[in-house]
Amino acid sequence: MALHRLVAMGVLTRLDDTCGYRNDYADTPLGRALIVEPMIPYGATAAGKLALWVWVGGRFPACFDLISTSHYRARVHGRDMHVHNRRMLTNHMVLLAGLRITSPIRTACDLACMEPAERQGCDVNQLLAVLMTKYEISPDDCLNMLWRNQRWPRHSLGITTFIALKRRRKSWPGVDDDGTGWGAASAADGDGMVGSAHPDVQYGSARPTNVFVHCDGSA
Repeated sequence: MALHRLVAMGVLTRLDDTCGYRNDYADTPLGRALIVEPMIPYGATAAGKLALWVWVGGRFPACFDLISTSHYRARVHGRDMHVHNRRMLTNHMVLLAGLRITSPIRTACDLACMEPAERQGCDVNQLLAVLMTKYEISPDDCLNMLWRNQRWPRHSLGITTFIALKRRRKSWPGVDDDGTGWGAASAADGDGMVGSAHPDVQYGSARPTNVFVHCDGSA
């Protein structure tokens, strides 16, 4: 009852029958990283749709996409863990409020390479447009990363996705009529992380204890 009341009041978003996260923490990448960090196993890296949620927000994903050399079978808050044992360069990962997470450009490449079954319930092209516009990543930036890593699973699908997005780039917000404007303020730098033109990407180590609310018993 307590959880239901807090969800109805807009204070929490429900994760399962006994737990939810505070909505005021879900307004920024830093806050969303603080929400996700305690959920995932130590040493794992948030990737795919989970990383996308941290970077741009929206609806909390129905599964946890992780990069790790270990296997995790237990469900977390009613959600399966999809673990990928992928080659992970140091410059493809950043640390955000203690959370290991794929950089925006690596996240975009991972999403573009998703197989059709993984795309269910997720409009990949639309979400890619949001992610790439927010962090000023061009289709060419992503194509260059994919061409440098040709052994990634479903590499050709990613190439096809970004070529299609490049053809439609004039319709994206933030792109000039002549098709320019991608990364005008700051392109992705050498370590795969966007530059200082993006003030909403913040770093920190503090982890408050009240990001989650567990409701047991009656209100």
